[in-house]
Amino acid sequence: MASPINEGQETHCGDPRIAEFFDIAQTLGAKIQKTPDSVFPMENFQAVYSQKLREVVVTVEEQVFYEGKEYTAINFPKMNPPQIVISRSLWQYTAKDYAKYELLVLHELLPVMGLIDDGFIYSIELQKDINAFQSMNISKLVETYATQSQRGAKISFDYVSGPFNMDIKNATKPFATLSKKLASMSSGEWSRDLLFLGLELLENVDFNIHRANLNLACAGKDLEQSRNPDAKTLVAALKRWGMSSFQYCPL
Repeated sequence: MASPINEGQETHCGDPRIAEFFDIAQTLGAKIQKTPDSVFPMENFQAVYSQKLREVVVTVEEQVFYEGKEYTAINFPKMNPPQIVISRSLWQYTAKDYAKYELLVLHELLPVMGLIDDGFIYSIELQKDINAFQSMNISKLVETYATQSQRGAKISFDYVSGPFNMDIKNATKPFATLSKKLASMSSGEWSRDLLFLGLELLENVDFNIHRANLNLACAGKDLEQSRNPDAKTLVAALKRWGMSSFQYCPL
């Protein structure tokens, strides 16, 4: 008979592999709660993950095969309750292999959540994004996400405007990075997403301290010289919030 183990359930006499699976799954779940919604490929990802982790039954067999090939684990999402079977012979978890097994756990849980992860189509990128946001700062966010793609701009806005308690008191440098990118773009959806993020960053700049800031002055100059209407909107906001002159920029 299955018995509860924190979240999820275990069978097979409390095999340590099951405890390892749920330890990894729960740690991953804590990371997922700190990750913006727009990272995920489905709505309510955090809530569904927690729910399915409570429902899933994990068992252990000596070996696990699917279509004649042996696997470390396989999932049965259509069973009631859903089930994941771990291979005793192939599951050999050690701390140095944490990232490998974290990916495997995510890969097995996604189909239970309704996302078929053939070829790790979702899990590889998800693991990368989830872990990136555990040590994210505002400069890194803008450099690695917002200015790289429209999806990145949406994720960045989600993160900055959401309940993630990011310390963005010193937003002048990332604002300058964002402004340079926005100034070089033509108008469009991605441009508008950067504008919204730029406005959000401005709300976190103390202009009593940074009125003569070099980064803001050069950002203003870049935006002012751009033909992009969204850049014009952002530079107007910059002036309205306290930067009446960009003379401090040496460029």
